[in-house]
Amino acid sequence: MISPEFELSTPYIPSTTLRIRGVSGVPLDQIQTLFGAVLTAYNSVLLFDSITWQVAAMAHEFERFSPEFRYRSPRLLRRQFLSKIGFYYRQSQTEYFSPNEMVPAESQLVLRGATFNSPGFWEFFGKLNPLEVLRLYLNDRHERRKDKSYREGHENEKLRLENELRKNEIFSGKLRILREMGVTEEELSALKNRLLHKPLDALGSIQDREPISTAEFVSQDRQE
Repeated sequence: MISPEFELSTPYIPSTTLRIRGVSGVPLDQIQTLFGAVLTAYNSVLLFDSITWQVAAMAHEFERFSPEFRYRSPRLLRRQFLSKIGFYYRQSQTEYFSPNEMVPAESQLVLRGATFNSPGFWEFFGKLNPLEVLRLYLNDRHERRKDKSYREGHENEKLRLENELRKNEIFSGKLRILREMGVTEEELSALKNRLLHKPLDALGSIQDREPISTAEFVSQDRQE
């Protein structure tokens, strides 16, 4: 059930279909774990996108006011941002909290198709922004696994993901606005760890066990 205190709010985001390639003939419990990880990663990224968009939109709105008000706006924005984080973490401490419970029906991820050849694939229909993050993450990790130094070493996954976020057009602009208004890296990291690093790492751990490999968007014509 969605809390009345939290409303997932973003500008219009188109929907699309993401095809995740994988192998067939794996135990059912592994597929169940995979679907759960995809769902949690999708919903977590969607929540991160919503929270950061709402605060970034406030920053743009405040630009319309007087210079004196704009001078004071970073303090107000910081308070609003931290209030959202605070509410989110208060909710996260409850027994039944899950990011999957905070996404409304119209934004839910849908399993749209599958094929069980070897290799096969699963097609997920949902909002573009979080699916793009999943696509980039899975493909980048797949390429890095080919590197012997990556397979034998222990790369700093968190640092790599931070760099990818800075290059990702979906989030780079909003993160820049948040930093410009005075939100510190320490304050941002709490939200990013919960909604980006942990769910994506969980999906990556499944990818390391071989049931999935790469991801791609299905063209609009093929979605009809």
